[in-house]
Amino acid sequence: AAAGAVAPDAATLRQRAEAIRAAVRHAWQGYRKLAWGRDELVPIAGKGVDKKFNHAVTMVDALDTLWIVGLKEEFHEAKEWLANHLPAKLRGITSGVSVFETTIRSLGGLLSAYDLSR
Repeated sequence: AAAGAVAPDAATLRQRAEAIRAAVRHAWQGYRKLAWGRDELVPIAGKGVDKKFNHAVTMVDALDTLWIVGLKEEFHEAKEWLANHLPAKLRGITSGVSVFETTIRSLGGLLSAYDLSR
């Protein structure tokens, strides 16, 4: 903390945590309603799209965040969908997908979700 700064009290920390949880829940509900199983939500268009990944990369990438903020029901719903659909989506990946992006978003998302939730 900066010199002279006062640490926030427990009530303030709880309020901040709930504001973060509410923001994540809001974003997730938009993805769930408009883009479930797709790579990205295009909010202005109100629809989901698959771009270069074509394997629900937002869902994979969000697993650890859902767990960390305490949205366990949403985590388990996404995990169930991925268990049933991700293998086929991964088999359908074509050339042109960034190995770096796939590693940090997909492999990283799956590994962190596994580690946090086991």
